[in-house]
Amino acid sequence: MKKLHILICSCHPVFSGSGGAERVFWNMANHFASAGHEVLALGFERKTDLQKPRHFSVDPRVHCENPGRAYTKSPFITLGSLLHHSKKRRDAYRDYHEGLRKSALLKPAVDSFKPDIAVCYQPETAYFFKELLAVHFPVITMLHADMETLLEGKERYFKALEDCERVQVLLPSYLERLKSYVSKVRGIAIPNAVPPSGKTCDVNSRLIVNSGRVCPQKNQLLLIRAFARVRKRHPDWQLKIWGDTAYDRGYYETCLNEIAKQGLGNSVQFCGISARVIDELAKGSVFAFPSVFEGFPLALTEAMSIKLPCAGLKKCPGVNDLIKDGSSGVLTDDSPEAFADALCALIEDPQERAALGEQAREEMRRYTPERVWKQWDDLVMQLTAGATA
Repeated sequence: MKKLHILICSCHPVFSGSGGAERVFWNMANHFASAGHEVLALGFERKTDLQKPRHFSVDPRVHCENPGRAYTKSPFITLGSLLHHSKKRRDAYRDYHEGLRKSALLKPAVDSFKPDIAVCYQPETAYFFKELLAVHFPVITMLHADMETLLEGKERYFKALEDCERVQVLLPSYLERLKSYVSKVRGIAIPNAVPPSGKTCDVNSRLIVNSGRVCPQKNQLLLIRAFARVRKRHPDWQLKIWGDTAYDRGYYETCLNEIAKQGLGNSVQFCGISARVIDELAKGSVFAFPSVFEGFPLALTEAMSIKLPCAGLKKCPGVNDLIKDGSSGVLTDDSPEAFADALCALIEDPQERAALGEQAREEMRRYTPERVWKQWDDLVMQLTAGATA
């Protein structure tokens, strides 16, 4: 395999974050470095010191730079945007002029590294590379949330996505949604990798577990309200919620208030961030995941890989692709009553829990790292066929 200069870039924080997107970012950087390529990982966060401890291990062969440390928002751009009457025009004005400033910070690192190919983690980053920097090397852009969240009202990024050599989505069902926004896009579906786990959940515990940053997208408030109903039927069961509680402090406070209101202080616990969250999930016997939208939720796939029977929402993209209702988990409506009924059905039928968990692990075998990284290796080699060995 020829040795390439591979640039991986996010215009969002990746050095200090602890979520699934950051994990995918560093897993990719580590993979390409271990395969013998030169890798430059560019993040964009204003306060992070690259020497501080991170939540994810980084291969020492990965070069890391954080151009965002030199970035501050311009009050003049904000004032200039006020000359436009519509919100759409104001947003476009700010995005364009702030984009010029951000891309100018990226340019020295890009020029010095001389990439053979770049992997961008957001439509905005693709816009920097394809439109503002006008690079000549191939660009792959990753879309790792549902299309509505990423692309609704973001027409200013569409031409950049059309110009990308590939736009990667996580599941085949997302390709048609992508083309409904950007008709000429060259899309490809490659999932996230789900490492096989030798762990198995504790089928005899009376513990429901949840994992994800505490915010409206992850919908822990619905889970708390549903669990209040579960406790009336099964008072010996507990709920533990793992994830970042500082991401949206207002929402976290609302959840705490709901716990107090429902009298759940002794049965619901926010546990924060864990470096070994899969070990904590394995202590549960039910995984509750009421997200409103997802891309390819790593927390869910981790739970499924350790045979946890999972409950999610029927309408949630990503979740309703991974959970086969009644086969590898259960899908339900988005009311506290319906979600509580789904949890109680799992609690009351240990044999069904075990059967769903077995099938859940089986479903995850299609996403092994070997399969997923081969798809990435093949794509990168294809798009850099003319690069110097």
